[in-house]
Amino acid sequence: MTDELTGDGRFANLSGADYRVRIEGKSDRVVLMIHGWPDDGRLWRNQVASIVGAGYTVVAPDLLGYGESDVPEDPSRCSAAAMAHDLLSLIELLSPSETHLVAHDYGALVAWDMVFEAPNAFASFAALSVGHPTPLAELSFENLRYHWYIALANSAVGPQLYTAANGTFMRLITRQHPDGNDIVDHVVKYPKRVEAMRQFEMSMPLAEVLLAGLNGQLPDLPKCTVPTLGLWGEDEDVLPERQMTETEFYVDAAWNYYKVPEGGHWMMLTNPKFVTEKVGAWIDQHSAPK
Repeated sequence: MTDELTGDGRFANLSGADYRVRIEGKSDRVVLMIHGWPDDGRLWRNQVASIVGAGYTVVAPDLLGYGESDVPEDPSRCSAAAMAHDLLSLIELLSPSETHLVAHDYGALVAWDMVFEAPNAFASFAALSVGHPTPLAELSFENLRYHWYIALANSAVGPQLYTAANGTFMRLITRQHPDGNDIVDHVVKYPKRVEAMRQFEMSMPLAEVLLAGLNGQLPDLPKCTVPTLGLWGEDEDVLPERQMTETEFYVDAAWNYYKVPEGGHWMMLTNPKFVTEKVGAWIDQHSAPK
């Protein structure tokens, strides 16, 4: 099966699945920006103009199950590893002179797989909210306090929880998201969107992952050899800061970390100026001379 971009560049067929892809800019230096839950490629709207203006092309796909991309029936097709493979193929299709990676939330899990699998493909990496998977997967009470939403999503009634009572539960989870109410209104109107988005979560059943960890069956992940920037919002209430700060010990390359002031989980929307400046500076620092 041949991977390809459609003639208008709006979609890419990767391993048989159609990804909606937003492309802005005409440079051969690419910045691939990957969203997380419950967003799509438009998450990065406040960063695109600045990055393109600095001489890069922004490529922002919708992950499978999100936005306008396909919704495979098999959850394993929506796993981080599967989508990492797809997006590495997308980079090959674009044939950039260099590629920088920026990712958030579940998109960051996909991105970590990408830098593990093909470190030489990237000039830099910016991980927002989600650090190296090793400290994130450690069995600790602190981590467990933040994993409850995955367990609920894995449950049989997970989709109903998000849409019941006019989306009350989902509105609580997305209370820091500037677009939260609009997103919830949409999934209440189109409840199949929740089923589609949770395919990623179904690909990583939390109880089974925890059991594998207790039995010593989780693989040891490599250190990241791509220059990495970590950003975590000071008002973050979805993930603990420690999993980001300890990422330093799992990066065998340049590393920097910023706690984003006035930034919650969706810091690129709540403090776009700070995030845009730090991400842009990191990309420029690790870009080849023009």
